[in-house]
Amino acid sequence: MKEKTESSVACHHRVGFLGLLITLGIVFGDIGTSPLYVMKAILHTGEAINESTILGALSCIIWTLTLQTTIKYVCVALRADNNGEGGILALYALLRKMKRKWIYLLAIIGASTLLADGIITPAITVTTAIEGLESISPHLPVIPITLGIITIIFFVQRFGTESIGKSFGVFMLIWFLLLGVTGAFSITSYPLILKAFNPYYAAMLLAKSPGAWVLNHIQTASSVNPFFSIMPQSMLIFAIIMATGAAIVASQALISGTFSILSEAMNLHFWPRMRIKHPTHVKGQLYIPVINRAMYIGVVLIILLFRDSSHMEAAYGLAITITMLMTTLLLGFYLRTKGVARIFILLFMGAYCVIEGIFLAANLSKFIAGGWCTMLIGGILFLMMYVWVRAIKIRQHYISTKPLDEYYQIISDIKADESIPKYASNLVYVNHADKEGAVDDKLLYSIINKQPKRADHYWLINLEFADTPDTLEYSCETLVPDTLYSVTMRIGFRIEPRVSLYLRQVVEDLVASKKVDLRSTYPSLRKNGIPGDFRFIIIHRVYYPESSDNRQQNLLMTIYALIGKIGIDEPKALGLDTSMVVVERVPLIITHPNRSIRRITQIVEEDVAGEEK
Repeated sequence: MKEKTESSVACHHRVGFLGLLITLGIVFGDIGTSPLYVMKAILHTGEAINESTILGALSCIIWTLTLQTTIKYVCVALRADNNGEGGILALYALLRKMKRKWIYLLAIIGASTLLADGIITPAITVTTAIEGLESISPHLPVIPITLGIITIIFFVQRFGTESIGKSFGVFMLIWFLLLGVTGAFSITSYPLILKAFNPYYAAMLLAKSPGAWVLNHIQTASSVNPFFSIMPQSMLIFAIIMATGAAIVASQALISGTFSILSEAMNLHFWPRMRIKHPTHVKGQLYIPVINRAMYIGVVLIILLFRDSSHMEAAYGLAITITMLMTTLLLGFYLRTKGVARIFILLFMGAYCVIEGIFLAANLSKFIAGGWCTMLIGGILFLMMYVWVRAIKIRQHYISTKPLDEYYQIISDIKADESIPKYASNLVYVNHADKEGAVDDKLLYSIINKQPKRADHYWLINLEFADTPDTLEYSCETLVPDTLYSVTMRIGFRIEPRVSLYLRQVVEDLVASKKVDLRSTYPSLRKNGIPGDFRFIIIHRVYYPESSDNRQQNLLMTIYALIGKIGIDEPKALGLDTSMVVVERVPLIITHPNRSIRRITQIVEEDVAGEEK
């Protein structure tokens, strides 16, 4: 027994250490590749290469990492987790019930700029790593090799990264050891570089680099990549391989992060529902085919547009700085909900808004040179999210509801009326009413007026998307015994809706507890214990511009319809078995006719008789 316990503890420690290594690869994959291109970017700013410039740049790095990464994100932001989930949308999910309804704008601005950064990062990291080959042979085809690696990275997403993901942490550990050893060796040649720890030398630059080597090679620093130049010639091939691997890990981290952000955005109603695949059994590992293709095209276009990492550097940094600012503002609201004193919140937000405002101002100087690219991508994504949110609010505004209890009797009468052909044994509707005890009036119209639908059981599904990531629970209420049931499903923002599957599980629970009898009412089937069939009815409300005089609303809904084409329809979005689904289309607006449309007039019979005379 003791041996078994010790074995279990040892296994726990092994798994824990492996988990830490994997986390190392995921979390630090992006920041870990910055030495590949940041010092090169500083050297190409046009500033004179001297001791104060290099010390200032390195000092800025040290204190940026201290203030941003350590204090803001590790000490503050990690405490604002949503049941273990982090990120700007998970943070917003904790705040969306606040009275400040405009706070969603901060979330979608931050999310859209973060997604834009996810396109430029794979391009610049892989390109910079492959450019190291020019140190060996200046005429090697960098762009074709880079495009080949990028193609492989995006191609393997459909198969999942479970097997290679376990090696990410080990690889990044070796990568960081390589950086540490070569950096320490370089410091011995110019120990005064340690003065960069003095904040006095901080300048308005963002970088992370082998500054000691630069100060010893001022004449040649601007024409080469300092990262590869500090490597001994015998280790150069190994360094290039490691740099390429680190770039692949960083790219994978950004791609996986993009899938995660958009899956959260779908359940927060920021983005159209798309087909999500789970290529492995690893919890939370997603693959969104449409997004994968779009990112691949975007990365390839950026590589072909900018051609080399020196030009890509101009596009890098601007978008992510905006994400940092939005995160700061959201953290300020979060701290307020936790009862933190207002003075401390103001000091926190003021300090970081100033720091990140300086970063933003510095990056804006690169707008013409390339910053416009990521801002354009971010702007398009923001527009799509903003239109989607506004359009959903407009649709909800026009959905009218009625008290469900007023229709219990007529639904029971329809069930008992054998002169009405039976539509299905079990009829299932998704109820879009957001009030308890209410029902979508078009749902009632479908049952009662539009081809009266007789069934043995009527099921109303109410979907509630929770602010927590992994919530998956239900409650069931019997409204009319053996006739009408209301099922409320609470789904976390990282859970993919699979209503057919969940309803089957709910029904199994009800049958097991003998709260419902699902056996068919047809005698020939019932005596053999065969259950009745299920039919889903989806009410799809169509917006017709002719129904509204509001031109701005018409434009918004037109764009909304175009954006919706990249997603999937509601039956697929809800995970319904499409072979059992009927979609009924109804107008979204029927009470606001357009006054400018000429009304047809009735012919008066007296006028017709007079004309005949």
